[in-house]
Amino acid sequence: QVAGALLLIWIAIKLVRQSDAHGEGHVRQGTSLLEAIWIILVADVVMSLDNVIGVAGAAEGDMRLVVFGIALSIPIVVWGSGVLASLMNRYPWIILIAAGILGEVAGKMIAHDDFIAGRFGMSPVVEWTLRLGLPTVIVLIGWLTVRRRAAAAASEATAG
Repeated sequence: QVAGALLLIWIAIKLVRQSDAHGEGHVRQGTSLLEAIWIILVADVVMSLDNVIGVAGAAEGDMRLVVFGIALSIPIVVWGSGVLASLMNRYPWIILIAAGILGEVAGKMIAHDDFIAGRFGMSPVVEWTLRLGLPTVIVLIGWLTVRRRAAAAASEATAG
């Protein structure tokens, strides 16, 4: 669960930062048909893994909920991705909420991990600190990223 939680935290931070060294909105393009197919396959596997880890974390080990969640999420991902993308472009705060939810699920996964709970103990205070602290930090990272980009764009507009 800790490995899955760390992966969720990484995904949530990437989600709120949405930028890399190539600049905002950069999407890697294939230079050949095989390379394009490879990029699509890797992206699909990563998105599917994210979905499975998120559902498994929210289901808290109940296999019926895992199966139901994955079965429910597949049509949502397939048919709702276009709608969700347009909503996220129109209302960027949706991204912060989604990243916060991923942070809360990651905190819960860490708190309920047998190794962590057995090794360090997990009081309700520590659990809720994780479950509320992780989403707060992730949303703060996103908010600061947006502010920094806005300041950079404003200074670029006045300089140019």
